[in-house]
Amino acid sequence: MIDNKIFLALSETDLLALLIYGEARGEAYSGKLAVAHVVRNRAAQFSWYGKSIKEVCLKKMQFSCFNEFDPNRKKLLELAEMEEKPTIYAECYKAAKDVLTGNCADITFGSTHYCNLKLCNPAWKESMQKQTEIGNHTFYK
Repeated sequence: MIDNKIFLALSETDLLALLIYGEARGEAYSGKLAVAHVVRNRAAQFSWYGKSIKEVCLKKMQFSCFNEFDPNRKKLLELAEMEEKPTIYAECYKAAKDVLTGNCADITFGSTHYCNLKLCNPAWKESMQKQTEIGNHTFYK
C-alpha cells in the first residue's frame, strides 16, 4: 500500500507543482501549464477522477510520477521535504498557481488526458479526441 501522508500534508498548489515537476519538468512553461490544466479539468468534473486537486493528483495509476515503482516518486518525496527547492521547481510552482487561480487560458481545450507518444501508446487514446500537442505531450478529451 502506498503511503501518501507526505503528499496529503501539502497544499493543493504544492502538490500540483510536484506533479508538474514529476511529469513535465523538462517541458517549456506552456507544457507545464498544460499538464496542470489536465489536473484542473479532471477535478472540475467532480467524478471518478476525484473531487479535488489532491484526489486527482493522487488517484492510483493516473499520473505515473506518483506510482509506487516509478523512480520519480522517490524524487518527489525528497523534493516535498526540501527547504530549498531546485530552480526548476519555482517554474512548476508558478504554473500550478497560475492554473489554480485562473490566471491563464486552458491551452489544452479541456483535455483530461495526455501522454508522451515517444514513451507509450495507451489504449485509452483510441476512444478519445486529440486536442493538441504541446512539447512532448499529446492532449486528449
